[in-house]
Amino acid sequence: MEKDAAVVLREDLSAQVRTLKRRVKEAEEEQYRAEEDAASLRAELNSIQQQAMGTSFTGLSPMGVSSDQLPILEKEMANLKLELQKESVLRQQEQQRLAEEQTRVASLMSEKQELEQKISVLSSRASEVSESGQKALSVEDKEKLEKQLHDMAVALERLESSRQKLLMEIDNQSSEIERLFEENSNLSASYQESINVSNQWENQVSVSHLFLL
Repeated sequence: MEKDAAVVLREDLSAQVRTLKRRVKEAEEEQYRAEEDAASLRAELNSIQQQAMGTSFTGLSPMGVSSDQLPILEKEMANLKLELQKESVLRQQEQQRLAEEQTRVASLMSEKQELEQKISVLSSRASEVSESGQKALSVEDKEKLEKQLHDMAVALERLESSRQKLLMEIDNQSSEIERLFEENSNLSASYQESINVSNQWENQVSVSHLFLL
């Protein structure tokens, strides 16, 4: 019976850790995509800024941009760039937290392996004791056997307590990774919105520049 409980315990812990590793991988992939979006946005903003600094506007273009409006457009681009820098800082902080979560996952896996080893040893001892119990025993041997069974029962109880604590830790880490994943999604949406705005401004500046050449 102890052996069956050990098998169930190992399978339960393995399933929990697999789920946690999958969520970490998903968060890493989302982080990578968001960083690519950020790099693209920075390149577009730099291009817009260079075009704006190198263009002299006189009169109105078909898009309605005049030399008086250019400083306003430059200010808006500067504000967008500042906002992008803030989001970049947030992403760096989030990346650090993800790294910490990965370290914690590695620690949990190490604890899981140690726990599985203890369970394996205890299961082997239980089998040996069970085999011994089938033989004719003296009073002294019977007392030793009963003590061994008692010690194993105590050890199993401790392992079960450790198991519960470990599962709670895994659940907490899973919740934290889900929260970070959601933050990544929100920041990605914000980046996409910024990219759309910068594209509109880039088109406006480009058309005005071509018209005035």
